[in-house]
Amino acid sequence: MGLDATVMCNCYRDGLTSKPPVPRDWLEFDSEGHLNLEYDSDDHFLKFWRWMETCCTHPEMDAASERIANWSGYRLFQEALGKVGWDQFPVLGRELPRANGGKTDSSAAEAALGELMLFRREGDVGKAVSLFDTATGEMLQAAVAATRA
Repeated sequence: MGLDATVMCNCYRDGLTSKPPVPRDWLEFDSEGHLNLEYDSDDHFLKFWRWMETCCTHPEMDAASERIANWSGYRLFQEALGKVGWDQFPVLGRELPRANGGKTDSSAAEAALGELMLFRREGDVGKAVSLFDTATGEMLQAAVAATRA
């Protein structure tokens, strides 16, 4: 399981896709801005999914897509932000997801990027406890405070 960030293209809204395989009134945008099908069978959904893969120049209608981390890596990032001080990252504190799903409006993106640059410049965010394989140097496990019971 992990976190991915995607930006859906505007091709459907702008009329730049091929014709959908189902009636247009079966399609709707969800609260996160993704095009969905109110389908009545698996067959319709499969046709819709295949159409989304190739209906425009953006595979799966994603103008951008980025794998962020698994949940442990993401929690480690949140811990590091906290060590620097959440008061320096108000936009990230507000916009970063706390569970699956979520959306960040483009109006917050520039400020969030500025906060990420500030975090990168910070450098020292403290120490972490990790378990390494001494033969290979591979990190086997990192202690993540958010997952401790």
